Amino acid sequence: MAEAEVHLHHIFGLRAAVRNNLHFLDEQTVIFPCGNNCARYNIHQRCYKFIAGTERSQGMQALAISPNWRYLAVSECGERGTITIYDLQHEQSRKKKVLTGGNINVQEFVCMAFSPDSKYLLGQGGGPEWTLVYWVWEKNKVIATVKSTNAGPVYQVSFNPQDNTQICVSGNGVFKLFRYVDGSLKQTNSAKLETQNILSHAWMSEERIIAGTEMGRLLVFESGDLRWEMSVASKITEQETERQTEDETPSAPALMPRVTVIKAYSKGFACSAGPGTVCLFEKTEEKDSYRQIREIRLPHNSVNMSSCVVGFWCSRHGGRFNPE
Repeated sequence: MAEAEVHLHHIFGLRAAVRNNLHFLDEQTVIFPCGNNCARYNIHQRCYKFIAGTERSQGMQALAISPNWRYLAVSECGERGTITIYDLQHEQSRKKKVLTGGNINVQEFVCMAFSPDSKYLLGQGGGPEWTLVYWVWEKNKVIATVKSTNAGPVYQVSFNPQDNTQICVSGNGVFKLFRYVDGSLKQTNSAKLETQNILSHAWMSEERIIAGTEMGRLLVFESGDLRWEMSVASKITEQETERQTEDETPSAPALMPRVTVIKAYSKGFACSAGPGTVCLFEKTEEKDSYRQIREIRLPHNSVNMSSCVVGFWCSRHGGRFNPE
């Protein structure tokens, strides 16, 4: 008698702690982590395909999808941290490469990013070393490493969308630009931000980056130097107070609108602004300035999903989300 086989058919939930955890692969397919799997869910047919995690994994840490939408990187922690690259054009999401820190013992990679041409990959190792690793991933070759911070944590790494050799690293008290020169990563800026816990950032142009903080601040950097800043906190708090006055219902003190994700679109950027809130900003005619044009409130049962939604919308539109 043949042995019966068990196949995973349905799965519930989403692992919100996994960094960069929601992606549109195409117009009808989303990818997200659930349990020890990555789910490919067809929103029209309402069916799943699954990418299983590795057997000895102690959990997924982060996801990254390549700009050409072909490759998915999944980092997992364990005795030795690994990043597995999957080919999403293959029917079964074939495993392409498994990357490690090479000669450097890295137990986890907390965030990752593909280069604009999808040929290179960054992986930020966790503490206490906080080693940033730069691969030519198709050759499984480490071409540079650097200690990105002494303290951490680091929440995001990224490539300049116009330049594979320029890299941004942000985190708690950390905003650094590195350039790959002569086989090494060299820091090119000296911003002093010890009091700022930077949770996210986005490249607006080849020279400009906008970063978001735990306290609801938006910081605008030009060529690595802080030019100006603004707050989403005051406006959100005012609007929340107005709602409470209208409802005449007392509630707990408003939480600071942590900016956990920022995504650029054609006219400006979208960012999370605390639980259940997404704000849209447009560039004004005034030089280097942005203004808030819209606030989107999510249903109460989705208040912890605002950062996912920003990435969800902008990922679907290739970073060109249209708020109309």
